[in-house]
Amino acid sequence: MKYIKNIILSSIVALGITSCNDDDTEYIYSVKPGVTIDNVSRTSVTEGESFTVTLNVDTPYKETLDFKLEIVSGGDMSDFNIGADSTDPDAPTTVDDGFGLDGYLIRVPAYTTSYTFTINPLIDLEVEGTDKYVFKLRSSGNGNGKIVGNDSFSIDVDNYTNNTLGVELHWAKDQNYQYLDENIIQAIDANGQPFTYTDDDEIINDHGDLCGIVDFDTVLVDLNSGSLLAYISGTSACPEIALESQVLPDGYYGIGVDLYDINFGFRADESLIGSFAIPFNLKIGKTGIFKTELSNNNLFFTYDTLSGDNGGNFSGLKIGAAIEVVGGKYTVYDSDGNLVAQEQ
Repeated sequence: MKYIKNIILSSIVALGITSCNDDDTEYIYSVKPGVTIDNVSRTSVTEGESFTVTLNVDTPYKETLDFKLEIVSGGDMSDFNIGADSTDPDAPTTVDDGFGLDGYLIRVPAYTTSYTFTINPLIDLEVEGTDKYVFKLRSSGNGNGKIVGNDSFSIDVDNYTNNTLGVELHWAKDQNYQYLDENIIQAIDANGQPFTYTDDDEIINDHGDLCGIVDFDTVLVDLNSGSLLAYISGTSACPEIALESQVLPDGYYGIGVDLYDINFGFRADESLIGSFAIPFNLKIGKTGIFKTELSNNNLFFTYDTLSGDNGGNFSGLKIGAAIEVVGGKYTVYDSDGNLVAQEQ
């Protein structure tokens, strides 16, 4: 019996060998193209200035090569962006994209031997010295290419300074709320005629980022005359940022925060239950020279008047902070007139 088992086993092995030898399929094992960081155009820049990074590919490849650029020290994702136009940057990756840590996807086109992309360190209000941004390039996405040699590079970024007014308004917050669903239902009766009826009302608990619900703008106000001088920032962005709006002559000014719109995306039969405060954080200063910030948790509420409902006539405007300029120096007060900071 043992002898018979050996014969069967030998036959199976022989069949396996024959099958392999008769297979005409050609198996080609491709080597990943090697990508090197060939050139960084500058060793130092000032915030607002751009520089380029050139990658070399040792073997042109038939598909794109995906890499991800991360900043690993000296700054974070808010300090720079990627793209030929810093005001219209390439889209960053996020953890939800499946690429790991936040960064920017760098895609080297197919059949390319050299590829250059632009990094834009951004101007901010911070009063700071020189930062050394350290970047790391990782194989990512389709994983078609590999980094050869050093995968990191650094650049010194100097502080940008300007005497113009800079303002940043932030109001991101994950807010819990309730809304009423009246369950108004459209139906067709037995005669084919439409009719409306109401089912049991339902109270629904929900939450959302106030950035996607609320639209604030910022406006400069002459507090001596009460006149509106100019928009500081009036977009649908969150946060609203204007870092070089204008030089303020000596005078007394208000940073007006205008509640333009609140939109929960409710249907006609849904409505907010109760109300809640809309907190915000306001940074004020001269870009790179002087900065202070304040928070206000009870100036705005969801029941407040909206400028957008009244033709954008600033009916939702309230003074978020005041600036007294004497000899070109700023003194900042909160909405209640309390001293916040004074430029030395």
